Amino acid sequence: MHRVLPLAPLVLCAAGAAGGCVIFPFDRGQRASLDADDPVLKIPAIVDASEPDGLYELQQLIDALEHRDEAVRLFAIEALRARTGRDLGFGHHDPPEERAEAVLRWRRWLAEKAASEGRLIIPGEREPRVLS
Repeated sequence: MHRVLPLAPLVLCAAGAAGGCVIFPFDRGQRASLDADDPVLKIPAIVDASEPDGLYELQQLIDALEHRDEAVRLFAIEALRARTGRDLGFGHHDPPEERAEAVLRWRRWLAEKAASEGRLIIPGEREPRVLS
């Protein structure tokens, strides 16, 4: 999902989780994107992705759990929690080894979910393939 953000700052509030509001200043033409590496562009896309849409968005949120920026990881796990009702033991502040194990649990969960729907997740592809 890509959308052009307005000139005014975007304010995101994570109730309780982040302990306050985060303000993101945008210039005209910048786009929030799950594919962005910059946390200023990635976090708003993560917030948008917390609405149930599909397996690609889930895959992108799981990928965001590995981001170097702790805020991106926090918003990603909160979005996953909102969509799935689970966290699979992921803590955005946990040591890298523990986060990596939790990310593997998320990837397995997503693969099982896709298979139960007769689809296959191919990393890097926007849409899951239908199994025939």
